Amino acid sequence: MTNASGARIRVTRDGSTGAPLRSLRLGLPSEPIPFYKSFWLPQPLPVYSTKARIVRLLTLILILMFTVGAHAERINVTFDIPSRFPEPIVTGRTNLPDGTELLITIQRPFTSQKPPPCVPICMAQSKAVVRNGQFHSERFGIGLGTFMLDITTGAGSSQPPDIRAIIGDRSENLTGPYLRPQRRNALSASPSLSPELNAQFGPMIQYDSTIVFDHD
Repeated sequence: MTNASGARIRVTRDGSTGAPLRSLRLGLPSEPIPFYKSFWLPQPLPVYSTKARIVRLLTLILILMFTVGAHAERINVTFDIPSRFPEPIVTGRTNLPDGTELLITIQRPFTSQKPPPCVPICMAQSKAVVRNGQFHSERFGIGLGTFMLDITTGAGSSQPPDIRAIIGDRSENLTGPYLRPQRRNALSASPSLSPELNAQFGPMIQYDSTIVFDHD
């Protein structure tokens, strides 16, 4: 039954009345919502309603699609490196993720002369880290002239955890002509690892060219 205000009330056996009854529909108020509130302020869906379940399901699907799409995107590795430098420092640009660790190796060209004219220093190495799409080596104490340049990354598993999350533990999220089989060291002439080890560690990134250090 209802009271004077129109709200439903509970009547006990002895004829006394209790508190007004709430609506049986979950999540809906016992009194009607003013028109202006229902028009301007959308009401939350009941927790267990069919519409709420559909909304949660669609949200989950969109999140999964975005996550899978982000991980499925592969990076076509690029390098942009000059062929001449005014001082013995290698600089360049790449689209590898910021934080990728590089190993830069320079070596005098091979010669049949013994001992080579570059003795005692024929090769030098420097570590570099990609920052804002750019990298640079330390200053090489090897003098000026023509050098063979090698830039490598090693296996994906050798990179920091945040970089591995992007490129993959075996560099499976990388593609392009700079992916090469793993070698025993950073030199281009070094032999590759066995096919079994290459399958285990994945390819390495290797960029090689000839550069010149000279004064402008």
